[in-house]
Amino acid sequence: MKLCTPVVLAAVLLLGSCQTIQQPLRPGLTRTAVATSYSDLDTPAGDTKELAIHGSWGTFWESDQEIGVKVAYDDLEVSGASTEAWTLALYGRYYLATTEVLLPWVELDLGWTDNDRDSNISWLAGLGITQFVTQGGAIEAGVTYQDAFGDVDTSGIRFLIGYSIFF
Repeated sequence: MKLCTPVVLAAVLLLGSCQTIQQPLRPGLTRTAVATSYSDLDTPAGDTKELAIHGSWGTFWESDQEIGVKVAYDDLEVSGASTEAWTLALYGRYYLATTEVLLPWVELDLGWTDNDRDSNISWLAGLGITQFVTQGGAIEAGVTYQDAFGDVDTSGIRFLIGYSIFF
């Protein structure tokens, strides 16, 4: 798999230059986010490139645990043929630290993916970091593994970067 160097470089530069305070994570806090991810996979169907835009909304039910809903639009190129996909998923995120400016997290998703070739159930596991740049705004970077159960195999590792608002 090829590494998306510009995305990783941008994440390192942005995260390394942030120095600010955050609002404390607490039950009832809401997080909304927009992110993009990229992958270049070698699947049974051939070389598959994917660029996705994710939107999510979640709420903290404990100071270190968030649950929510995620919607994603994927632009896929499978062996030279283009297709689009939509995903609707439920997610849970656990923050390993809740009082720092830099917050590491792990995440699990379970969702439904639909495209013009197939519809299937998918799951995702990921880890990443959240870096606050304002009291309620943060940049997020992560790596995820997604597996889909269907005719079009788009399972693999994805790199993502996004922006979250906590309120």
